[in-house]
Amino acid sequence: MIMVTVITILFAALFITSGHVVARADALPTPWCSEEQEGDTQEHIATGEWWICEYDPAFGWIWKPAQWLFDEEDTEDDFSIQQGSNIYLNRTLSRVEDLWDGLHTGADVFSALNGTRWSVPAGWLQNQMIIQKWNGSSWVNCNSSPWYSNNSATDAFTPTVYWGSACGENGWYSSWGAGYQWTGSAWNGGSVWSGLIYLDCKSCRSQQQPEPPTTTPPTPKFDVPRGTPDDLKGKQRRIPASSSVTIHI
Repeated sequence: MIMVTVITILFAALFITSGHVVARADALPTPWCSEEQEGDTQEHIATGEWWICEYDPAFGWIWKPAQWLFDEEDTEDDFSIQQGSNIYLNRTLSRVEDLWDGLHTGADVFSALNGTRWSVPAGWLQNQMIIQKWNGSSWVNCNSSPWYSNNSATDAFTPTVYWGSACGENGWYSSWGAGYQWTGSAWNGGSVWSGLIYLDCKSCRSQQQPEPPTTTPPTPKFDVPRGTPDDLKGKQRRIPASSSVTIHI
């Protein structure tokens, strides 16, 4: 609890000029787990999120959201490029979560090279999240996070953004997460849809959940990271590699 408070104060100073108020900082159990921990689950006490240790063919043993243990949807995809004999792999996991204090989204970026996980220097992993809500007939963009990048060497970058009640309760939400990896000469990456989730009214005595939309949200426009990790263009912010930034909207 002491550590969470300290990190929150540090991030509050970072966002005070942007109009965002930082409420909390979260973290994965560890960026990577091991074969001995296969199937193990861990709960993050501050958030209520559950994580499970699973084997990934490209990255080995990693912590992934255990979506059946709390209210969450997620999906994942691969983005890779080949230069000569080297294959760079950036896997981005996009998730949307309804936790005890409101709506959260995450864009988890994992880095690999030649089939094994690859720890990259500070600033080499970037991600951004855009949250969308179903208005009854179409998906609309509610808000977006700034671009975040790791401030230390890592092979996993897993920020979580807290949106509170976002664009209002009693609604269907989804998120697009964009993840990019610097290969030394170019940015490799793309965006992934999270699936959808219903955010109910926490203060309502009774409510009727509408049927989920059958229309997939359109892919929003992300600005591809510009410049190099040491000369970033735009408003990217560096944060601890395994930490999750929590923004109250």
